Amino acid sequence: VRQNTMSFFKFYVSRPDTDIEVYLTKIDGDPDCAVSHGEVNEHPSHLAAQWRSRKSGDDEIVILPDDPKRKPHPTGWFHVGIHGYEDSTFSIIAFAETHINQTAVDSDQGKDGYVIQWSELWLGLPQALAAQPGRPANFLFYSQLVTPKLFVNVEALEGTHPDTCVINCGPDPHECPWLSP
Repeated sequence: VRQNTMSFFKFYVSRPDTDIEVYLTKIDGDPDCAVSHGEVNEHPSHLAAQWRSRKSGDDEIVILPDDPKRKPHPTGWFHVGIHGYEDSTFSIIAFAETHINQTAVDSDQGKDGYVIQWSELWLGLPQALAAQPGRPANFLFYSQLVTPKLFVNVEALEGTHPDTCVINCGPDPHECPWLSP
């Protein structure tokens, strides 16, 4: 997107019980992301949108089914506007996934009461995640692509470099011994 201009995209959400996730990954420049339902605003911008992200770098907008601004329009066309504060290059990806409430199914509880959360990683989408000192951070990655190799890059943004362990759970991630009792 050129400096001080907008680019627009749209995607359709057919079910109201979904989490809508829009991820903008900055390659260069300073792009910002905005989202609106099509019946509210077909050209969301950094000035007028239902949901906006105005941080420098990568943007993430997550819209849950119970979001008050989404309740009048839970399904239909959602429009994404990208504004370039300077000439910018980026990648963008949008998901509409079934909403899952946190339960014991997707977390494990240690003897000390600490709950271990599982976060899902997405192919080709850089993510910033956190781990508390002395506690595990668990991430699940699943792909149906037939590839002989998987590269995982873990970079410490602050503190010491964390220990990393990768386990191949096989063709069904729900059968992974780390997830199943």
